[in-house]
Amino acid sequence: MRFVCKRLAIATMAVVALGVMTAASASATEWQVRKGGTWGKVTETTPVTGSYNVELTLTEFPYEGSGFKCENGSYKGNLLGNNTLQITSAENGAQCKTLGHCEVTPASESRNFPWAVEFYTEGTESRLRFAKGTNGWPTITLSCRVGGIEERFECKLNTTLKYSNVLGVFVETRFDAKSPKVECGASKGEEKGSFVTVKPKSGTGVEAIRVQ
Repeated sequence: MRFVCKRLAIATMAVVALGVMTAASASATEWQVRKGGTWGKVTETTPVTGSYNVELTLTEFPYEGSGFKCENGSYKGNLLGNNTLQITSAENGAQCKTLGHCEVTPASESRNFPWAVEFYTEGTESRLRFAKGTNGWPTITLSCRVGGIEERFECKLNTTLKYSNVLGVFVETRFDAKSPKVECGASKGEEKGSFVTVKPKSGTGVEAIRVQ
């Protein structure tokens, strides 16, 4: 009996060790940049830029379906040496509109910059998630009106993103079925579409960006 228990204990320790190794491997996911034809880990602040397409709608009565949709918006940010994407500002694209009862195009109402986006592991998949930055959670404010009564929603972007390398040049992130709805006060917000592409900023010497 003691022999069996000892074998079970050894097997359990092996499983735990395997789990630790798997977690360590997943956490090794990193931003990399190519300079002079050579790829390397980001070790210093590296300016980036990109575009975004996003749709955010409320899901609770009486505002369900209300929100905004923006296409071809742009942003500025940095890849940091601590393996974080930092978004410092965002601007509306020409194709940006409100939906339903909402009256304000909220990319101009984005708050708490700089925003932080970090890697995490969900099961065996490496993903990205918004994180609390130096000025709080990434937040978008919606202003909506029903029956002459205006209500403002602070939508905290406590959600996640799937990422992919594109053409070996830049990274694209997308909301998907695993992305939780965001908290908009007492309501919930549902996001759709590609949030952001991460591309090199011209004049920095960076030729391409990838996740490895």
